[in-house]
Amino acid sequence: MCIRQVTEAIYKQRRHKLIYHLHCAIDAKENRYVVVSDIPGAFLNAEMEDNVHMLLEGTVTEMIVKLDPTIYKIHMWYNKHGKAMLYV
Repeated sequence: MCIRQVTEAIYKQRRHKLIYHLHCAIDAKENRYVVVSDIPGAFLNAEMEDNVHMLLEGTVTEMIVKLDPTIYKIHMWYNKHGKAMLYV
């Protein structure tokens, strides 16, 4: 990678961050209800050739089950603390 490509990559990342912050500021000004979720691990956005297995917990699990209960409801279970769990 040449310096120009690195600079462009950094600029794009900053630009996306700036757009995100502007949207947050506008939503706050307009008193909108906003929910933000962070999924740790940038690898989730990477192209992968093999199967990827994830364990969803809590609210995310319940939301996925609501999307299509006929598929996901039978696979949902609760851990010993009563938290909904789902392997996908």
